[in-house]
Amino acid sequence: MKGMVADKPIRGVNAGPKTHPCTRLLALAFPVMVDMAQVANILRFLIERGNINTSMVCVGGVQGLNLRQQNRRRRLAAGTPAC
Repeated sequence: MKGMVADKPIRGVNAGPKTHPCTRLLALAFPVMVDMAQVANILRFLIERGNINTSMVCVGGVQGLNLRQQNRRRRLAAGTPAC
């Protein structure tokens, strides 16, 4: 049980949304998209769940590539080799 409780907060856990505003925007956009799909469903418009899931996966993949490229540029600017 002691291993599950940290004495101090883990460094960097909360830094993601602060240092990556695009990630914060995407994190806010996904619930909005799901809510809009639910409203459309109530109004009898058909939006396939697969379309929503596919768009989330694609945007998440693009964001992952953006973050990877951003980290690579930072490493090159600092003089460490990029992997």
